[in-house]
Amino acid sequence: MTNLLLILLLLTNFGYSSTHQMWKSEPKPSQNSSIFYLKLDMSSSIDGTYKLFKKDGEKIRIEEEGLLIMLDGIICLINQVNKSGECGKLAFDTTRNVLIWKRNREIYTFKKHLELEGITNAAEVKIPIKSLLQASELYKAVNGSYPLDCETMIEESYVELTEYITKRWYFECDFYGSRDNRRGRIKATSTDDMEDGAGKEITYNIETDKFYGYGVREFRYYD
Repeated sequence: MTNLLLILLLLTNFGYSSTHQMWKSEPKPSQNSSIFYLKLDMSSSIDGTYKLFKKDGEKIRIEEEGLLIMLDGIICLINQVNKSGECGKLAFDTTRNVLIWKRNREIYTFKKHLELEGITNAAEVKIPIKSLLQASELYKAVNGSYPLDCETMIEESYVELTEYITKRWYFECDFYGSRDNRRGRIKATSTDDMEDGAGKEITYNIETDKFYGYGVREFRYYD
């Protein structure tokens, strides 16, 4: 496989727009074998960061973390824990759509872990939703009523959301009630720029103070 083809395949797989992915190792034949989780955060088509988690039973810990760099079509990992670097031990198998990691004389096969990836994607909208909720109170204090939608607060500079977030998520706000008895919801819907595609919905219920929907295991607003 040429270096250029490998880079193009990785670009397609990662979807590069400051994206992140979670991968899970396939279990070994040994009954007590550990499971590894690999989190990749790519800031561009040639560099990013990685974290390797090791799970033994109910315990999980960070095993390795550092920088990921593409050099001449080869993935190079720079371990910031022991200050070492190595190229070629992590590779993408295009025929099976898996990652292969050669580590400590062992070979591990990683597949995309969509459940954890969905949780990670869902977590990134917590802060924007919190910002929108707080901005709605400021809007009400200035204008005497809650805004009719999220766009009003954004357009009138009551809140500022990053371009990264607004490209990946569309927000809808529905506020009513008094400050002492707030009701309504804020809904985030994914766009085509989000790894799992458009139409994934996460809803924050103001009255119950909980999130529901895609990638969410009902986490509380104030945690």
